[in-house]
Amino acid sequence: MHALLHHRKDPFSVQHRAGGSHFYLEDELEEEREVNEFVEGLVFGDGALEAARSLFGNDHEKLARHFAVSIPTLRNALKNL
Repeated sequence: MHALLHHRKDPFSVQHRAGGSHFYLEDELEEEREVNEFVEGLVFGDGALEAARSLFGNDHEKLARHFAVSIPTLRNALKNL
């Protein structure tokens, strides 16, 4: 999803940006935040996360599997509820 929403013309950029904010410029960090918000709304929006929590409780592993996301991604979404 990220590659579609903010691609770079640098074909080597993906190989060198391996985590966190390492190697990101400030404008790229802002882009990353915007994309994360968009994806969060797309995946967890319209009460989907709250509904899933009513089924699975606060079991992060089950919730992450339900939405097909990583546990850190799920935890970020839960912080923004």
